[in-house]
Amino acid sequence: MIDPQRIWSSPQLPTLPDVAAKLLALSKNPQTETKDVVEAIMLDRAIAAKILRSTNSSYFGLRSEITSIERAVPILGTTVASSLALGFSLADSSTNAGPLSDWFSSYWLRSVVQGVTAELLGENMDHGLECDYFLAGLLTDLGHLAMLKVLGEEYVPVLQAADDEHRELCVVEQDRLGFDHVEIGTQLMRNWQLPEILISSAELHHTSLERIAEQKSEPHFDLIAAVAAASAVGDYFCSQNNGLALSRLQALSTEFLAFHESDVEEFLRNAQTRIDEAGEMLSADTDELGDPNDLHTEAKEQLAQFHLREHAVGSPDASHASFPQHDQRTLEASTLIPPSHALHDPLTKIYNRTFFDEALKNELNRCSRDAKTVGIVFCDIDQFKRLNDTFGRQFGDHVLERVASACGKVIRKTDVLARYGGEEFVLLAIHPTENGLDKICERIRACVESEEIFSETIRVPVTVSLGAAFAIPSRDNEGLAERLITAAGEATLDSKRNGRNQVHVRSLLSDMQKRLRQMVNERRFSRWLVDREILDIPAVSRALSEHRAEHVRIGESACQLGLLTEEQVDEIVSRQTGSNDRFGEIAVQMKFLSEENLAMLLALQQEDPAVLADALVRLNLLDRNTANNFATEYRNLVMPIGMHGHTVPTQAS
Repeated sequence: MIDPQRIWSSPQLPTLPDVAAKLLALSKNPQTETKDVVEAIMLDRAIAAKILRSTNSSYFGLRSEITSIERAVPILGTTVASSLALGFSLADSSTNAGPLSDWFSSYWLRSVVQGVTAELLGENMDHGLECDYFLAGLLTDLGHLAMLKVLGEEYVPVLQAADDEHRELCVVEQDRLGFDHVEIGTQLMRNWQLPEILISSAELHHTSLERIAEQKSEPHFDLIAAVAAASAVGDYFCSQNNGLALSRLQALSTEFLAFHESDVEEFLRNAQTRIDEAGEMLSADTDELGDPNDLHTEAKEQLAQFHLREHAVGSPDASHASFPQHDQRTLEASTLIPPSHALHDPLTKIYNRTFFDEALKNELNRCSRDAKTVGIVFCDIDQFKRLNDTFGRQFGDHVLERVASACGKVIRKTDVLARYGGEEFVLLAIHPTENGLDKICERIRACVESEEIFSETIRVPVTVSLGAAFAIPSRDNEGLAERLITAAGEATLDSKRNGRNQVHVRSLLSDMQKRLRQMVNERRFSRWLVDREILDIPAVSRALSEHRAEHVRIGESACQLGLLTEEQVDEIVSRQTGSNDRFGEIAVQMKFLSEENLAMLLALQQEDPAVLADALVRLNLLDRNTANNFATEYRNLVMPIGMHGHTVPTQAS
């Protein structure tokens, strides 16, 4: 146990910056004028410059450049400007180049996730007060920052245990320290004389649904509920426990935020788009966040495992049914979480081969439905037997641990890393391109090569050889897992035969698949908008996150466009019986469609121009007439001859 007084007496305790203190004082004065806020911000030229740069970022989406802080503050509003100033101050406090840098970065990324998510909820709950929600979410885990700064490396085992044991951080903190970051954070906020509503929302963000429900009569209940939900989103994106985080988010959102359960996945997707924009503005590395679709699937699978484990232990009573409740979180390490050895390699702590085989099977099934790529990477430690023979088996185990750790540092969060056996690791890469797969491999190779691995005082060079393969599953993907593994293994042998410490990638795509992928990407409406500099990539990405067109089959779309008759569709479907080929491929083989026709149909299937135009209008990125005109111009310019004059199939109005 640690005496909490040690924290309060430490010179490392975060302090409220002068500019933030001045702005908070001004915010309490109803007579405050814009010029007073401008003068306070100008006390810190660095923060003033960051606020001005933020004003012109895609996050705020202003149409003309703002060139002075005097203009920026009235446009943003004094509350927004003050919140940004405090946010930049916290970002500076979270900068650490020492051994704890990753932990500080993780804290700050989670804070930005929570701030942006709370703001997004505030837009629907308290329109006009979104900035209060942003600030509340940003400050929620302030105690985490204080404990990192004061306790330093003593705090790391607590953070690590929460990850490894799949337990809530507050529970582990109470067990090991006798207090938690919520207590420290709320007291620090009181010391800073922050508004009581910010303190209350931070105090309740980890508590049970019952206790949150008790606050319904409070005037700021919406903010309390939003911050609790934002905290669950922080756990979803930034912790190892995204299954239980999703369960808690669904319970909070249906109980207090008027969400339907089906709304949660779309909300998470929209949130990540905003988080990416805010991350660039607030210096948070959002590359660590996974793709919302993959995370959602992973979370549902994790919850299914929890349920299976619970069923194996015995039927739960009614109180166990709501996983998100604070009182039930301690069950995770016992009845809800499968034993670690069932999923993880005991030495390296990454996934084992059994888990990898099941993950590959599930991913092949998903990609078979969606016609998306699956990639496999093998990573083999060079001369591992010689390392064992020269330095001993204990050193060999150390090398395995370090290589696994190095791989984990540079892969995407959506990818699955496992120990395949002996000195061989394997990676399941989600929806890679050939170039992207090569980059993943090269990052792994370079990271391992740069590791400082010592046997006593001697640095021992360690390198790896990598081989990768990727494919698009057919309608019946039987045998594809074996072909991918074989191809990746052969590519690894190529790397070893050619001198080791290198990368080889093999594509299992057919020539037609390669051509179609390139043509589809070139014909997508979003690509067309960016190529013509109508919108930039962040703006288009925001609109794509809102793109929700009903899936239209290629045959149906081709008939609506006059490219196929119903009789031809029947012929293609008949030919498809007993074949692994997809509808469009058979249509090309039968010369009913050209490859150019098929590429455009696939591009329309992925992105309906009318639906994407509607999203651009909803996000105020384009006005209605402009969006419709661009959609029409796109159809006229990009569609192959034979499609003009027909209406693009759409579910949008």
